[in-house]
Amino acid sequence: MPVKKEKEKKKKKLRRIPGTPPDKSDRAKTPDPLFLFNKLLGGKWKMRILWVLRDETGKRYGQIKTSVEGITDMMLSQSLR
Repeated sequence: MPVKKEKEKKKKKLRRIPGTPPDKSDRAKTPDPLFLFNKLLGGKWKMRILWVLRDETGKRYGQIKTSVEGITDMMLSQSLR
């Protein structure tokens, strides 16, 4: 068990002081912010659905489906989850 604890200590990184720029080595390890954004909101339909929902707070499923041209029932229900 002591060997495992030593490995865990090596894995821990020093925390960077807020407001200071990250080192070049940190930048290589940090994923691209646009990649994370696209991963969260990615896909063919999510941005279109969000665009339809931007105006009103409450739209029914059928209203969204008719507003997003070409989306299937399955894709709409999965995207709304």
